[in-house]
Formats: sequence, structure tokens, C-alpha cells
Amino acid sequence: MTFVDETETRSNKQHPYLHGNFAPIHRVQPLTACTYAGTIPQELAGGEYVRNGGNPVTNEDLGRDAHWFDGDGMLSGVAFRRGENGEIQPEFVNQYILTDVYLSSISTPSLRMPILPSIATLVNPASTLITIILRIFRTILLVILSNLPGSAQAIRKISVANTSVLYHDGRALATCESGPPIRISLPGLETIGWYDGVRAQGEPIEEDTSGEVFGGNGLIGFMKEWTTAHPRMDPITNELMLFHSTFAPPYVHYSIIPSTHNSLKQQPRLVNATVPGVKSAKMMHDFGVSLTHTIIMDLPLSLDPLNLAKNEPVVSYNPAGKSRFGVFPRWQPEAIRWFETKACCIFHTANTWTEMATSPSTKEPEAVSVNMLACRLTSASLVFSAGDVAAPIPKTTTLTAPVEEDQCRLYYYRFSLTGTENVISHQFSLSSIPFEFPSLRDSAAMTEASELWIIDAKNMTDVICKVQLPQRVPYGLHGCWFSEEEINNQRPFETIRHLPTSKGKDVDSMSSGDSVWMDVWMSVRYWVMEKLG
Repeated sequence: MTFVDETETRSNKQHPYLHGNFAPIHRVQPLTACTYAGTIPQELAGGEYVRNGGNPVTNEDLGRDAHWFDGDGMLSGVAFRRGENGEIQPEFVNQYILTDVYLSSISTPSLRMPILPSIATLVNPASTLITIILRIFRTILLVILSNLPGSAQAIRKISVANTSVLYHDGRALATCESGPPIRISLPGLETIGWYDGVRAQGEPIEEDTSGEVFGGNGLIGFMKEWTTAHPRMDPITNELMLFHSTFAPPYVHYSIIPSTHNSLKQQPRLVNATVPGVKSAKMMHDFGVSLTHTIIMDLPLSLDPLNLAKNEPVVSYNPAGKSRFGVFPRWQPEAIRWFETKACCIFHTANTWTEMATSPSTKEPEAVSVNMLACRLTSASLVFSAGDVAAPIPKTTTLTAPVEEDQCRLYYYRFSLTGTENVISHQFSLSSIPFEFPSLRDSAAMTEASELWIIDAKNMTDVICKVQLPQRVPYGLHGCWFSEEEINNQRPFETIRHLPTSKGKDVDSMSSGDSVWMDVWMSVRYWVMEKLG
């Protein structure tokens, strides 16, 4: 008997996100010299390109539910080392991000499927209520067991940090919205520790490492530290803007983290500020930030465990709902203005800017509108197709809006700030794009080897250099370029995360009397873990 019902029907076909170049790899390499053909531009010297993506370490059950957005975070990078006589030597490196979930997974040999439930299970309309409850309950039990004696790694944060990577204030950070950012070291991609908005684990405690941190105490505080995978940094002020989306009211919080590295001046901070006006838990992935304003997107794509009580998937899209855009001055989320339009899905914004004009009364510049470019989808089909799940047929009623043709467009929005009414003065598509992410036909996909291409940005057609990588790099998500200056100006750190030892915590320190009870407990624990799988 196993905890998860194995009588579920499983298809014999290969899961599209577990084979081909989506298939995970488990080999990690330190910085390794690469061969290349072409010319490496001098402006890349000393820098590094790093890309993040999900790479499930527990991958024995190929018939399980799986989603492209699942998987343990793995960073793959190419550093461009300065050599002698002005030569540039590209070096490949890849490392798992040593999150709590990853470290617990590799120290639990009885696992046959990942610790966290797949997004595919949560979005699949065919998933029964009992299946979803059992998968979530399994995760809760595994997290609890990881914090008890006999575990090599406690799970205190459930993020797998598999989505994006960025640089701010002397730190390279990997992100995923199910937890806070986690700091990594460049160029070797070692994991340093979780970042709480003040400091990262592993960093020395200094005078400026004080202040309010992401989250707080208890379950609500635990959820409040969940941070967007796409923070935005102002290139002028070096402020980092972030939002935190949770399952409980008020649902969205907002933070601004200043740059304090190598600065003697005390900078203002805004942490865990409430964003008013959101009425339910939503799947929020990205947002818009201009030099003066911030845009929060409240779209009809819910991410709410309470959906189960309504016989709906945890992740559910309502095509008859409204898309709402909350616009507010950067430091004043309480002054938010909500703009409404018809239903859509937006996972990524491309640009946000403020239109300024001289006020007739004060003769000072004032914002007259906030503008945004975004990749707009007319449905949530991406959420389902990325898990090899058929999208549900929209429910039809007399009040249901006509279903739009399934499409993706680069869309322009203009939110007018001059009147008392909240009006979207412009909203239209700028171009037709077949898919939000770059795609490649199967016949051209690499399955045994990978390359990094350097393309002339002036025309985006000329490939001026091809770097041959020493191993295959699976398809992933977001990447970032780190300059030589950023790499050289990283904050110091004292420790990095390591793989766990074979023995669990507290085992070596037991007395002879306690060891008897520990033996009993370990037997029970082993039995439970075997059943949980």
C-alpha cells in the first residue's frame, strides 16, 4: 500500500516536459573551459550569463503528473574569463540551487516523486478532490518529518528557486514566488542562503543588517515572505521593487529595498506594505514598474486552495471575469487606483513608463498617464499546456462574455491619471506573436549537446559566436547577464550551503537510553517515508 493511490490511469506516452531536451540532467560541473567558433565581443569580458530553470532531482516516476514550472532550480552559466593578450575564455558551469526542498529530497532515498505536488495536479480539472488533498497532505507530512529528529535537512521554506535570477545591491539572487529569493555566488554558482530583505544567510552580521524583513511570524508571516519571481530594479536609484502574494487577506503586500552596499547614507525602506483592493487569492507572476509608479495586476486567474470547496481546481481561470490593473505612486500603495477591462492572462510585462507633463497650476512636472507593454494571452491555456493537461471548456451562461480566440499578443495599455474616473484610454495589440516564449521545431532541437550563441543585437540575425558547451542544457526559464563590475562588487559572505551528511540531525548526540527510543522512532519514520514515497 502507498499513500498516493496508484490505481490512477497513466498514459503510456512520454510526458512532453520529461523527455527530449526538457528531460532533466543530474550532472553538475564546475567552471569548465569551452571551445567556440567566431568572435567574442570585448564588452563581454569578465561577465557571465546565467539561466535558471526547473530540473527535478526526484524523477524516477515518469508517469507522474509533471509541469514545466515544477522542478528543483538549476543554474547554468557561461563565464567569459579574461585571458592573456586580451583573449576571452568562455567557461561553462551548472549547479543545483541548494534549497531546503532539494537538500531534503537528495537525503531521502525512499522518495519516488517530488516533495511538492505538481502544478499539473493543481490545475487539472480531472484531478479529484481526494487526489489533491492527498498530495497536499503528503507534502505537509514530509515537511513536518523533515523537522523531526532523523532528518538530514529541515524544510523551512518550500521554494525551489527555479524561475529567474537577478542582481541587486551586491547580491545575485535566484527567485520563485513560493518563497523569498536565495543568494548565489558568481561565477561558480554556489548557494549562499535565503535573503530576507536585509541580509542573506551566510553573510556577516554588520551594522546595516537591521530592519524589518520579509514575512513575519506564524503561517501568515510564512506566506508573506513569498516573493514575485520578477522583482524590478530602478537603474537610477538602485531601489528594488517586489510584491508578495498570499492566500489570505489582504492577499498582496509590497516592498522597496534600497541599495546600501558601499553606501554611508541611510536609505528609506518599505517592507510588507498592504496593497488594498485585491479581493481573493490570485496567481500573480509579474508586475509593472516605471520610474515613478507601480502596476499590480489582479487578473481572473485564481490560485486559491479554497477553490476545492467550490469543486474547482486550485488554479482556475474565469473568462467571464475582469482584469484589474492597480496603479499607484511607487512609495504610496495606499493611493492605488484600479482600472478594469475584459478578462485576459498576463504572465510577463515588457516595459512600463510614465508620461509626464507640466501642471498648469503648479508649473511642476506631473504624471498624466502610466503606460505598459505586456504579453497578453486571451486564455490560461499556457498554464494547462505546460503540464500536458487539456484546458477546461469554459462554462457558458447567458451572462458569459464571448470567448476570444486563443492568442498571444504584445499589448499596449495606457492608464490615464488626469481625470477622477479610472479609464484605460488606450489598449490594443502591437504585434502578433505565436507564443510568449521562444519556440523551436522538434526536428531542430538539440538532445545530446547545447551551445550558447552570441547574436548581434543591432539586427538579431547575425550569430557572431557559438560556444560549444560540454553537456546538454535542458530548456529552462529566465536568464540574466551579470557584468564584470557586478561580479567584482559582490558582498562578502562567510559560509555557503553544502550537501547534507548521511546521518540525520540529533542522532550522534543521543545517550544509550535515548538511542533505544531513537531506534524505534527511526523505524517508524522509515516506515512512514516508505509509504509516502
